[in-house]
Amino acid sequence: MRILMALDGSEFSLKAARYLIEHADVYRDQLQLTLLYVDSPFVERAETVLGRQGVRREHEQNAQAVLGDAVTLLEHAGLAHETKLLVGDPGRHIAQQAQIGRYDMVVMGSHGHGALSGLVLGSVVTKVLAACKVPVLVVR
Repeated sequence: MRILMALDGSEFSLKAARYLIEHADVYRDQLQLTLLYVDSPFVERAETVLGRQGVRREHEQNAQAVLGDAVTLLEHAGLAHETKLLVGDPGRHIAQQAQIGRYDMVVMGSHGHGALSGLVLGSVVTKVLAACKVPVLVVR
């Protein structure tokens, strides 16, 4: 089973990772797990100041900070995984990656702000649910 786990560094993401670990016996032998972090793009001026490599380094450092705790949990549980970093709109990129990578399921945590907040703020979970063509498991 190919699973794409979208993480944002929040406690809700770690809950999703813990949930996956708790239920890993069902698919452990066939699991292909990818941890995905989508970082926000920097303003254009940042590349002028930092250079292209500097911007890339900053995105990679952000990804390491966000993915670090989940990676530790998964390694401790003996679950192999790969990590992926994208830059842009998280909702759009998560749904696109699920399709491009032919994943069987997307797993992500929800901050649980409620329906009205999701409409006003356009939550990432709402965007993924609307755009994704594979099952999405939302852990709260």
